Amino acid sequence: MGNPSGRYAIVGVGTSRFGKLQGVSAMGFTLEASANAMADAGIARDAVDGVLVMMPAVMGEQHGWAARVADLGGGFGIRHHPDEDAPDAVELAATAAATARKAFVAAGLPEPAVWLEPGRCLVGRAGVTLYRVGAVKRLPDRTWVAIDGGMSDNPRPQLYDARYTAWSAARADESPDEAVSVAGMHCESGDVLIDDVFLPSPRRGDLLAVPATGAYTLAMSSNYNGVGRPAAALVGGGEARLIRRRETTDDLLRLET
Repeated sequence: MGNPSGRYAIVGVGTSRFGKLQGVSAMGFTLEASANAMADAGIARDAVDGVLVMMPAVMGEQHGWAARVADLGGGFGIRHHPDEDAPDAVELAATAAATARKAFVAAGLPEPAVWLEPGRCLVGRAGVTLYRVGAVKRLPDRTWVAIDGGMSDNPRPQLYDARYTAWSAARADESPDEAVSVAGMHCESGDVLIDDVFLPSPRRGDLLAVPATGAYTLAMSSNYNGVGRPAAALVGGGEARLIRRRETTDDLLRLET
């Protein structure tokens, strides 16, 4: 219902610009804060407090309507990079729910059912993406590591300046001794997955593991440059099971007529 400009739209209530929807009973409202904003504890609490203190009063005074549900949305952030900080999801959820209930009571409205959509904080850390190193190029000012993936399977660095880190999956017992940048396989100058990361001196054939990719990577993947989407495996208890096969050339050509 809200956006950064401070303008709000109430859908399906009273004389709002969307009017009344025939046969639709509005249960409540949803707060949709961006995942990047909610990764900052201060911004997250300001967003929840500001909207939830204002919305119940507006709905009650201007529209004579009391929401039965306050959906506080998602956007509960996680750490993608060691330098990042993210609020504790349980603490943030408890604070948001308590704030919602207090705001409704203060506005003289019935206490609503509070819904949450934790999303990324549940599955984001569960996913790890593996890449194979295809080439290593050592220049005077930087070492580039080229991998067999990139912006087709994870466009977030290009879209949001998202930061990631990586480990050398098969050489985890070796000490990192070289700062490198990780580039994708696509013919784009901006196809850089990681700007700087310390790894054991990389070599062709190494496996790189990029953590915290369980939420917005495979779901955002594409066939850019005619590249098939990667496979996905479920790993647990020392066992692995394929749950999504790798796309083939036949898959890419199936829709051609």
